[in-house]
Amino acid sequence: MIERQHGKYLHRRDDALIAQVLLIKERQFAMTDEIECPTCNGEGEVEHPFLPNHPGPQDECPPDPVIVDCEDCEGKGWRPMTDDELTEAAERQAEDAASEPPVTMAEQHRAAWAQKMESRR
Repeated sequence: MIERQHGKYLHRRDDALIAQVLLIKERQFAMTDEIECPTCNGEGEVEHPFLPNHPGPQDECPPDPVIVDCEDCEGKGWRPMTDDELTEAAERQAEDAASEPPVTMAEQHRAAWAQKMESRR
């Protein structure tokens, strides 16, 4: 966060922002294939139900769940792809590339024009 005081800029550190920027830079340079963690849906945290240690009526007021860091992604929300996931992703990419040739903008325009003219008949 930057504040202006007496015509000069004073810089204040925002540790959360700095950590987020460093994580983004780390991902850019590491070049590892990562996916959003399916366990925590990219949040980095999961709920663990509270396990009561004492006997008694629990139905009246159920306790709040405990939020902990996800073990699969170590609380980051992203994790490296496994070998099986890499293989599946490569197969999907190959299928997508072989399924249909790319359509140019001119071809899309011609098809849309022909469809419009056909609908006016």
